[in-house]
This record gives sequence, C-alpha cells and structure tokens, in this order.
Amino acid sequence: MRLLLLLAVMLGACAYLTHTASQQLWNGTPWAHQVCSVAGPFCKNPEWLAYGAGGFVVLALVSFVASYRA
Repeated sequence: MRLLLLLAVMLGACAYLTHTASQQLWNGTPWAHQVCSVAGPFCKNPEWLAYGAGGFVVLALVSFVASYRA
C-alpha cells in the first residue's frame, strides 16, 4: 500500500511539474523547455499523469480496505 501511495505522490509531482513547465514554456524559461523536451506529450497533457496518480490512490485505498477484510 505504501508503494502505491509513493507512486501516486510521484506521479502527482510529475503532473504538477509538467503543468508548470507547459505554462512557463511560453515565457521562454530555459528549464521549462528542457522539461518539455524530455516529457514529450505529458507536457501538453499533464492531466494524464494526474489521472494515473488518482488511479494509484484508488488502488491504495482498495488494498487498504481489503487488508482489513481479510
């Protein structure tokens, strides 16, 4: 369960980073260009990473409830 929550936090942080980078890209910020060149389509669609983070949170909650039912 802890691994799932860790993955959710990491994906959430990546979603925040790519969202911020995509906004800063138009200002000519050098780090944003570097992030978006590595992130590829996630820079244009950071919500994909957020959906993945939400999925891991749901999986963590399901595994938490299932561990108490057993």
